[in-house]
Amino acid sequence: MKTAVIGIGNILQKDDGIGIWVIREFMKEGIEGVEIIDGGTAVYDLISTFMKYNRLIIVDSLKAGHEPGTIYRLTLKELKWREGKSSLHEIHFLDVLKMLQKLGHNPDVVVIGMEPKEICYQMGLSEELEEKIPYVIEIIKEEISNFNIRRTENA
Repeated sequence: MKTAVIGIGNILQKDDGIGIWVIREFMKEGIEGVEIIDGGTAVYDLISTFMKYNRLIIVDSLKAGHEPGTIYRLTLKELKWREGKSSLHEIHFLDVLKMLQKLGHNPDVVVIGMEPKEICYQMGLSEELEEKIPYVIEIIKEEISNFNIRRTENA
């Protein structure tokens, strides 16, 4: 089973870049056997990347109406398909995952999202998001560990 952790977002638009900032910190630690990918905003270009992995952990900003810095952990079933929803990226990663399913590839996907405080043309993150990066990295590590436990149980 090949696993990738992919950060998505635009670091030029403040809190929209949370996925990239988390990935950059996570790259400093790394985990053996797990690819860490800066997905940027060209999500459509990630189709061939997504096809290479059986397990994906996607980190992105996620507006759900809670306090800035709120962390969400969702499966694709919990997110549901958001057809017609807009995204700051050229295409929403959920649309890319839907394309994968049509191509016959159904990776195990978990999305770690964080509620943005402000999305505007500015580098850096809001304080509320920046201070939670270490916690998000711990959640990612736990997800990787949980994937391995589920794989062992299903073997």
